[in-house]
Amino acid sequence: MRRLAAYPTGFAIPVAILVALLAVACSVSGNPAPPAADRPGPSQPASTQETGAALISPGHIPRSASNLSIERFRPGLEFQASLPARNVTAADESLAFTPDWASGDTGSNRDPAWCIYRFNLDGYTGEDVLHLDWATGYTPQSSAAWYIGFSDFTANAWHWVTGDDVTAVAIPPGLDFVRDDGSAYIVMMMLGTDEYRLHWLRVGPNLEPTAGLTASPSTGPVPLEVSLNGDQSLDLDGSVVGYEWDLDGDGIFNEPGVENDHQGLVAVDHTYLETGTYNPALRVTDDSGAQAVSTTIIDASSTAQLTAGSWGGVLDDSISSAALDSSGNLYFAGSTTSFGAGQADVLIMKYSPAGELVWTRSWGSVGEDRALSLAVQEPGILHIAGLTTIPDGGAVALVLQYTTDGELLDSKVWGSC
Repeated sequence: MRRLAAYPTGFAIPVAILVALLAVACSVSGNPAPPAADRPGPSQPASTQETGAALISPGHIPRSASNLSIERFRPGLEFQASLPARNVTAADESLAFTPDWASGDTGSNRDPAWCIYRFNLDGYTGEDVLHLDWATGYTPQSSAAWYIGFSDFTANAWHWVTGDDVTAVAIPPGLDFVRDDGSAYIVMMMLGTDEYRLHWLRVGPNLEPTAGLTASPSTGPVPLEVSLNGDQSLDLDGSVVGYEWDLDGDGIFNEPGVENDHQGLVAVDHTYLETGTYNPALRVTDDSGAQAVSTTIIDASSTAQLTAGSWGGVLDDSISSAALDSSGNLYFAGSTTSFGAGQADVLIMKYSPAGELVWTRSWGSVGEDRALSLAVQEPGILHIAGLTTIPDGGAVALVLQYTTDGELLDSKVWGSC
C-alpha cells in the first residue's frame, strides 16, 4: 500500500471542518456505474452532487494513537463514533443502516445512512482487499444501493467504489489509503430505503481463530477426573467448526481410542490414572481452514498437596481423624475448646488440594462433644462419629452427617448411662 508522506512542518490541519462529499467517483472494474442522479461524486453537477452526508475529508480527521486489538479487523458496531455518522443503530451483533433515499429524490429528501471506520495498517503489506460480512436477509442486492469510500490522503477526498460483490472489494491500486501514522479510513454508505446490517469488516486475508481451553480441577490426587472445556474458543471473522483433542499431551491429536472418540466435542471429561504432570491440548479449526492450539497443565499427584500450617484459638484444639475426597480436598475432624457452645465441641475443617482453608464448622451442646473418626462418601457426603455428654454427666455415641460444602444434614445420639 502507498502511504502519504509526513505533512510539512507548519502545515496546520483544521479538525472541525465538515464538508460535503469531496470524492473521486468510480465503480469496480467491469461493473457499470449507476445513473448519475443516484451516484455521489464530483463529476456530477453541483445540483445533483449533494448527498446530505456531512463527511469530514480524510486530511481533516484528527490524528490519534491506535487502540485496536486487531488492527485490520473491525466489528460492524465499532465504527469511529467520534466522527460524523447518520442513520446507523445497533441491531443484535451488527450495525444497522437505515437510509431514506429513494431513486429520484432530490435535495433535502436525500437521507443516506453512513459511518466511518478506522484501521491501523502501519507496516501491513498483505492482500489489498476489504472483506465484509452481512447479516442474513440484510445484504445489499444492488450496486446502486451501497458505496465504499476509501481515504485518499493525496486528494484529501474519498475514493468511492461499488460493484456486484458485496463481500470483497479491492482497494484501488496506487491510492494513498494509509496515512503516515498508519491510519486508514473507510466510509460505508447506503442508499435506497431498505435496511442493511453489517457484521464486520476486514482488510486482508482470514484471521486465525483463537483456541480457549480451561480445566477443572487442574490438580489433585489420582484418579483425577478433569473437565476440559473449549467453549472459550472463537473466530472473529467466521466460526469455529472443528475441535480436536490431545488429552495426554504427547503432541498427537485424535489418537485411536478416547481422543478419537472425543473429536468434534467442545467439552470432554477425562480421568488421569497415573501420577504426573500432563499438558492436554485443544486444536480448533475455523470455517476457512485456519487452526489454533491451546494447552493447559494438569498435575495429578498421589496425595493432597497441603502446605504445613496450624489452626486454632487460645485454648485446646485437636485433630483426631482425616479423610481425602476424589478431587483432592482434605477433611479434618476433632474437637475445639477455643470456639463453640460448651466445654468442648466437635470441629470439622475442609482444605483445598492447594492447602487453602475452605471452611470450618463446629457442633456441640453445653457439655463435651468430640469427633473421633471421619469418612467421605462420594459424591459429597461427610460422616463423623464421636461422643457427646448428656445432662447427667454420661457420654453417648454421636453421629453427624454434613455435605462437603459444610451443610449439616443430620445429627443423632445413641446410648444410655
